[in-house]
Amino acid sequence: TLDMLATHAAIALAQADAVDQNQNLQIALDSNRTVGVAIGILMATYKVTEVQGFDLLRLASQHSHRKLHDVALDVADTGALDIGTRP
Repeated sequence: TLDMLATHAAIALAQADAVDQNQNLQIALDSNRTVGVAIGILMATYKVTEVQGFDLLRLASQHSHRKLHDVALDVADTGALDIGTRP
């Protein structure tokens, strides 16, 4: 019947929404982890606090017009922070 079809459609939409939310949470967790690793590298390299390490990432992100996560990935991959600007 129509009610049964509507119920199945609602369940399918709810499941799709749950999968989408799960994927978004996983992306956020991975991004947060990468930023944390980069901050740790900056703390060890420059002997700064956690807050100062985050500020270094944030400033590099702003000056290069790149996402914080992308800057953090570079730091995690190379161990260095590129503070220069990009066109």
